Amino acid sequence: MAHRTAGVTTTQSRSPTASPATPLTRPDGLTGAPLPSQTAFAPTPAFDERRLDRGAGAFPPLTDPPVVSAADAHWLHPGSRVLGALQHGEARAYPLLIMQFHHVANDRLGGEPYLATF
Repeated sequence: MAHRTAGVTTTQSRSPTASPATPLTRPDGLTGAPLPSQTAFAPTPAFDERRLDRGAGAFPPLTDPPVVSAADAHWLHPGSRVLGALQHGEARAYPLLIMQFHHVANDRLGGEPYLATF
């Protein structure tokens, strides 16, 4: 069965054995767009253990980052954005300028381990 809408012709086939020349469509008719008869995937490259040490895409986490008072953080502007944390009465501000690179800060806050992530 063929449908023509706004200059586009779609062929509807409910047969699972349709030839590759006949595009398959969804039998539920939700979109009417033809589905490919076969999906081509790129071959998966063989695992190469040497690629593990390249560090591509890896960001070094901050571990026990240095703490300075707000008054001593001259490199921050008054409008700088930070991730704020408060635990057991102790507060920290992790500047987004730093977190955008590291993405993870392993810290101790209020006497307990604390993880900040962005």
